[in-house]
Amino acid sequence: MKNWGKKISVFVICFAMAGLGIFGAVRYMNDRKEAENEKKKVQENGVNFSEAWGEYLAERANEDSDSGDRIEGDIYAEGKRAVITVDDMKQTIEYYAIQGISEEEAEKQAYEYMKESASLYQEALEQGYSVTDEEVRSYVESLKEMMSSEELDEISREQIDNVISGFGNEEEYWKYQEEVYQELLVSQKYVGDLQRKFYEDGANGQEEWISYFENFKRKLVEEEDFQIVGELK
Repeated sequence: MKNWGKKISVFVICFAMAGLGIFGAVRYMNDRKEAENEKKKVQENGVNFSEAWGEYLAERANEDSDSGDRIEGDIYAEGKRAVITVDDMKQTIEYYAIQGISEEEAEKQAYEYMKESASLYQEALEQGYSVTDEEVRSYVESLKEMMSSEELDEISREQIDNVISGFGNEEEYWKYQEEVYQELLVSQKYVGDLQRKFYEDGANGQEEWISYFENFKRKLVEEEDFQIVGELK
């Protein structure tokens, strides 16, 4: 279990850097070949996904900075408790689109991801989870340390370096991370406690946890019963 926790942290870095967080991390662990596939895409079409994604996030961060706050945006979909903004949908669609999949498929995958993300974040809030500015700063510092740790594999390190390159410099990248984790860390704390309880109840093994977590998210989404109420264009 201890090693599993370390592996989760490593993958979380990769997906937090992408703005997709722990939900993406678990999905990524279901198919570890994605990182190798990226290298093949770079060789085939010259497009470096990690760097392109970093550039996109940097542009988005600058837009938010110019507005004086993180953009909430119009509502794209509403659940019984949770909401999905047009702005967040567009960002997630871009994440999938940069990988070269069709616009239709990118929108489909983005919506599925955002339903899970919004549902889990809302559940975490209702369970009493929150974070302080100090917790966020401390966690981001731990990510910095992990980047230089032997726990981080070569492929993950290369992807992170590419994303930072998209931002132009590390200072802007870590500044963005602090903004992202104001929300992401709330969900991450909740998921961490779910995972600990899962193992304390006698379960073991990565596959069991992944299966449990996927089912848990699916139930949350079903309970929300999201309805699309806005437009992306």
